[in-house]
Amino acid sequence: MTTSGTTASDTGVQSASSKRAVRIATSVLLALLAVIQMLHMHIPDEVHEVAGVLFGVVLVVHIVQHSSWFKALAKGKWNALRVVNALVIDCLVLCACAMLASGLAMSGWAVALGATGSGIARAIHLPLVHIGFCLLALHAGLQMHRVVSKVRTKDCDSNGSGGNSDKNAGNSGSGNSNNSSSGSGTNDGNVLRTITVLALVAIAAFAVWSIADLDFVGYILGTTGFAFIDPSKPVVLSALQYLAIFILFASIGCGVIRILHRSAKMN
Repeated sequence: MTTSGTTASDTGVQSASSKRAVRIATSVLLALLAVIQMLHMHIPDEVHEVAGVLFGVVLVVHIVQHSSWFKALAKGKWNALRVVNALVIDCLVLCACAMLASGLAMSGWAVALGATGSGIARAIHLPLVHIGFCLLALHAGLQMHRVVSKVRTKDCDSNGSGGNSDKNAGNSGSGNSNNSSSGSGTNDGNVLRTITVLALVAIAAFAVWSIADLDFVGYILGTTGFAFIDPSKPVVLSALQYLAIFILFASIGCGVIRILHRSAKMN
């Protein structure tokens, strides 16, 4: 009985871990496809269109994976944290639908079928692509807080168990060694935190420069009517620029949700 119960429990844990891994893989693929889509001037139109359709398919899969969130919209209390999260998700879904529709309207497939109005579709598509890119990054940042919280919880649990071991070892006469280990772990954590902050600052500075260099705001406002990328610019540099912009907005989303989370705890 105990063996079968343990086996069933292990199977359930493995199933949950597998589902979580698939969800993470889907989210990463969605982000990568978004960056690839932004490199449309570096890739053939056919590849851009196929990647766009694939983005739509993966987005639908992502929504289905998190369908329980949509079902729970009418339940529970609404605080600032939940409102911001729902607002970003709803805007992202609407933007993605309009973006995909306009992209299909101006695609080679639509033109082959005799569709007209590609100029209007382009005027709509370009701003929506850049707005959707920012919203997707914000959404990723808003969800990143959960990942960080889980990691911190595991670290606290590990430190807690380590603390109990240290206490027992201290009672046996090895307290000085344990204090030294604890201090070393704290110093390592501070160094890692400092390196992370410096890296994020460097990425943010590069992202701000990239926003100006790529005329990102011009596309969002619709003042730039045609997509243009310097053909002499290496595709790797362009990819790094868009990736940095994605990380910047994801960091903003993570920061906002942390502030709201702390505010909710205080209230």
